[in-house]
Amino acid sequence: MISSSKLTNTQWLAIAMLAIANLCSTVVFSCLGPFYPDEAKRKGMSKPQIGLVFGFFELVMFVAAPLIGKYMHLIGSKWVCSGGLLINALAAIVFGTLKWINNGVTFFWASLLIRLVEAFGEACFHTASFTICAKCFPSRISTIVGIMETFAGLGFTVGPVIGGVLYEYGGFETPFFVLGSVLMMASFLSFFLFQEIEDDASDHSTGMLGMLRIPALWLMVFAVVICAISLSFLDPILAGQLAPFKLSAIKVGLMFLLCDGFYCLTATLWGFILDRWKCCSNLLMFLGSSATIAAMLVFGLFGKNLVVIGISLSVIGIASGALYIPSFQRCLDVVRRNGYDDSFHTNGCVSGLYQSSYALGGFIGPTLLGGLGVQTFGFCGSTIIIAVINVIFIFSLLAYVIMKHFFVGDTYFVDAESAASIIKEQLQHAQAVQHICSHSEAYVRYIESMYSDVGGNKTQRTVSKWGKNLQATQRNTTSSTSVHFGGISSNSANRRQLAQDWIRLSSNGSKHREEELMRALWKLRDQLIEGTTGLRRNTDLS
Repeated sequence: MISSSKLTNTQWLAIAMLAIANLCSTVVFSCLGPFYPDEAKRKGMSKPQIGLVFGFFELVMFVAAPLIGKYMHLIGSKWVCSGGLLINALAAIVFGTLKWINNGVTFFWASLLIRLVEAFGEACFHTASFTICAKCFPSRISTIVGIMETFAGLGFTVGPVIGGVLYEYGGFETPFFVLGSVLMMASFLSFFLFQEIEDDASDHSTGMLGMLRIPALWLMVFAVVICAISLSFLDPILAGQLAPFKLSAIKVGLMFLLCDGFYCLTATLWGFILDRWKCCSNLLMFLGSSATIAAMLVFGLFGKNLVVIGISLSVIGIASGALYIPSFQRCLDVVRRNGYDDSFHTNGCVSGLYQSSYALGGFIGPTLLGGLGVQTFGFCGSTIIIAVINVIFIFSLLAYVIMKHFFVGDTYFVDAESAASIIKEQLQHAQAVQHICSHSEAYVRYIESMYSDVGGNKTQRTVSKWGKNLQATQRNTTSSTSVHFGGISSNSANRRQLAQDWIRLSSNGSKHREEELMRALWKLRDQLIEGTTGLRRNTDLS
């Protein structure tokens, strides 16, 4: 689904490392499910205490992820990502030593403390990995997120199986020692495979607090929360719903696999579709939420048949991917359209909010709706509540699309001062050109990566110099109607001459990739033209 001709070897290594790291981290997280509750009962822990050990993980991630995203630029994404994996690995190994604690109270508090550290490491890794994805693959974000989610879902699927087997043959400590060691090797590997990333800080003064004033961002957060609720709601209660069918443990396990399995199978597909047809993200979220409503109602009202349950679980997995995968790209788009630059700090803040939202849904699903909700309203009542939440999301999404299309365009004013500032920027040509050119930076990075193996370091320096010329031009642009960057005029009518000029400037005469260079340049030019057209339309309307 990703054309190898458009990715460098370094980028392929980064994709492979993100996939492996997501797989290993989720295996470590989920491996204790089959055996920890029984072990904790033998130590004297109560059911609420056991539930808190599991739910506490999501609460810590909910609090930690936004803070990590906000301040990650001070440390660097590479260090945060590899360090998060290492913290997670060490916490897992230490968790295995709990076997030798016999006092129930001590066992409980030690478990809680280690899970806190593990959750912090997981928040570091996931927040940094999404930031790296946005920075290194700006034109393929949804596809890369889909790949990461496929391997994360695979880890959640096989983690309990691997944990159960290792526990069966080696005892309580074996799963944590073995899987923690594997994750530690993955953390060292990630440090050497991830390239250094220029962690440029944003100049936007309002930061994350300013993002929280954007209504459209809350809609994407809502989508992530209900996706997490749908995926985690059945974890503590599905076995009880299947009890009347008197299935074997293996068959019950297979029913658990249906939801996560179909999520894994379709996550990458959704990402590819979104990157191929970028305009369909709202439609995909609408269909995903609608399918979730249907699946929850059918399961709750007619879940007396095993086939119906199986189909419902499969649909929930597919629909959850349709909600989750578009959300990250949409979050980035929304904040950039509201004045945030395409910087590492911006990506980090968005990643932190994104991971925090999923953790919140991961806590609400099994704890409040799957536990307390089922106890209070029954299983059918809880599924209806989830369906109603999705109905609210659909109406919110429709209102968002209508307002965007007919009233306020792509920019959502948060107050009169911000609105006046944006309108003033639109009416001043020099600032408008600077705003449009800033959107081309993603294409500049794309072209730089494509040229990285043409002409060696000299070419890379030449291309980087071209990018700096573009930025300097943005700052110095006057009211001229022609935008010049790197010695090339964007209003030239000769497409081939543009390509030849670009080849001459960037690769010193290398011809063997002329067609790819020409396509990349023309894509950049089309982006600038499209932005100019939209700007003129908005200016006329104002």
